[in-house]
Amino acid sequence: EGLRFLRRTLAEVALDGLGPDAELSGYVALRLEPTLDDHSYLSSMWHHDRCGTRLKAFLFLHDVSTHRPTEIAVASHNTTYYAYHLVAHSRFDHDWVAATYRRALMTGPKGGGFVFDTNTIHRGSQGAGHQRTVLIFEINDRPKSLALNASLDAYARRRGPSPTTPSA
Repeated sequence: EGLRFLRRTLAEVALDGLGPDAELSGYVALRLEPTLDDHSYLSSMWHHDRCGTRLKAFLFLHDVSTHRPTEIAVASHNTTYYAYHLVAHSRFDHDWVAATYRRALMTGPKGGGFVFDTNTIHRGSQGAGHQRTVLIFEINDRPKSLALNASLDAYARRRGPSPTTPSA
């Protein structure tokens, strides 16, 4: 029953947020280990995901309290950015975010979660010494997914085989 509810809820949110061409374009299980600190976790810096409008849904695999939740800058998703290609263009100073936006911690019980537009300024918040494990689902509109995949394929062809890819 829980998975049916999740699928139905994500479908409704995706349709409302992205329209009829919305599709699940990726997913990952993410575990932040207790020893991970802000200096070794790039996503602990305030950022947007450098891809324009896309939805991400987080499903908590255990209770997420004030230790290690995602933190978002409320209403920052309406910002238009002029560059997406460099990581530095997507990072923001903590003091500027604190002075400009109301911030919210995304907490909840095991089995709970949240959905947000990745154009929103957000960060994986501090909390070394605590573990957090979530499933993250990425939802794009289909034309955007096709264009992104074509772009990644073209980039891979230009680069050639990766040093870790065995040759045929």
